[in-house]
Amino acid sequence: MPNEDLASRFRAWLRDAELKPGDRIPGEIELAERFVVPRATVREVIMHFCHLGVLERVRNRGTTVRAVSPERLGDDIALCVGLAGFTAADLKETRLLVECAIAGLACSRLQPADAIRLRGLIDAMAAERDPEAADRLDRDFHLALVQACGNPCLSMFSGVIQTLFRRQHRGPWLTKAAAAKSVADHRAILAALQAGDSALVQRLLTAHIKPT
Repeated sequence: MPNEDLASRFRAWLRDAELKPGDRIPGEIELAERFVVPRATVREVIMHFCHLGVLERVRNRGTTVRAVSPERLGDDIALCVGLAGFTAADLKETRLLVECAIAGLACSRLQPADAIRLRGLIDAMAAERDPEAADRLDRDFHLALVQACGNPCLSMFSGVIQTLFRRQHRGPWLTKAAAAKSVADHRAILAALQAGDSALVQRLLTAHIKPT
């Protein structure tokens, strides 16, 4: 474990330096002077952040900021949030606020391909006999709804909330009756989306999510 104070200061520096994936960070000597620590201590901290997947050493280029996929970042955030001990009620409230808040954006940005994808997920859920598989399709519908906004950051955080909420709270809802109700709700939500009625989308989403 590296020097905790230096690791904290180095993390803050990385955050505030506005670095992008592929950007090269200063060399060990320059960083040692910046943080007023021995070069060996800087090397230890750099290796720590390399092991975390934040940095990577590139031959003939030095140490650069590593590109992180939204999926991996979402997994890392989900782990941290999951360990934070939020309740199912916290997660449901957050999910409800996020999905209702994006109704207007989804209505304005919905593309024909998005509608086709959403309808396909509804039809697949209607035909699915396994409640757990149907529940996964339910999740995919809500993720696709957020993805229709075209904002990958929003999609990532929505995915984190969905993952944790379902892990904690979905057991009692894995029934054929619950799946059938979700299918009907989803069809109504999609129709409202295509009509561009964001207020109706919000009401339908609230009525759909609150009882779960």
